[in-house]
Amino acid sequence: MGRTILEKCADMQDKSTRLRLHLSVNFYPPLPERVKTTMVEEFQRHWKDRCHSRTLLDRINRRLKKNNDPIVGLNVLDRFNVFVLPEDEIVGTPPKEKNKWAFPESKVARIIKNVEAVLKSEDADRLSDEAYKFISLKMGFIAHYNLFGFRDVYRNNIREFAEGLLCGEGHIHGNMAGLTDVAPNEHEADRMVQDKFFTDSYGSEYCQRSAEALRGICKAARVYLREGEKTI
Repeated sequence: MGRTILEKCADMQDKSTRLRLHLSVNFYPPLPERVKTTMVEEFQRHWKDRCHSRTLLDRINRRLKKNNDPIVGLNVLDRFNVFVLPEDEIVGTPPKEKNKWAFPESKVARIIKNVEAVLKSEDADRLSDEAYKFISLKMGFIAHYNLFGFRDVYRNNIREFAEGLLCGEGHIHGNMAGLTDVAPNEHEADRMVQDKFFTDSYGSEYCQRSAEALRGICKAARVYLREGEKTI
C-alpha cells in the first residue's frame, strides 16, 4: 500500500513537471508565473479527485478570472489532452450547464418597477435600456432603432405605450375596443410556461421569469389605463 501511494505521488510530480514545462515553452506571449501555478495546482486536483474535464476547466477559469489573469488560449483543453485523465478514469460527472437564457428575479423586479415609473410619471425618457430590450423583444413592439428612438416615439404617447404593453404595438389602433379581459401579452405569459417548445428551448427558469415580467408589466399598464377613468 505504501509503495502504491509513493508511486502515485511520484507520477503526479512527474506530470506536474511536464505540465509546467509545457506551459513555459508552448505559449506565446509567455504566461505569468501565477497562471502557470494555477494551472498546475488545478490539474493536480484533477488527477487526485478525478473530476470531469469540464469541471477542471471551470475551476481554472474561475481562478484566473478572480485574479484578473489572462485566459486567452486557456478556455479549451485541446492543448492539454495529454494531461487530462482518460474518460475511463474519471469518476466525477460533468457540471450542470448554466442556462444562458435565464435571468434572476431581481431583473424581473427592476423591469416591472421601471415600467411602473414610466407610466406613473408619464415620462418615456425614464424607460431603462433593460426594460426597453425586454419590451421590444417580448411584447410585440418594434425596436425603433434603439432606446432613444423608442423613447422619442412614445414621449408624448404614454397611453399608446400602455395599450401596446397589453396588446402589442401593431394592435394599438383599432383592436383596443374589442380587447377581452385577458390581453394578448397576458396570453403570451401563459404560453411561455405552458408551451413545451418554449420550456424545452429556453429552460423552465427563463420561461417562468419571462412570464413574471410580462404579467407584471401588463398589470402596471392596466392600472395606468384605469386610473382617472382611463379605461381600455
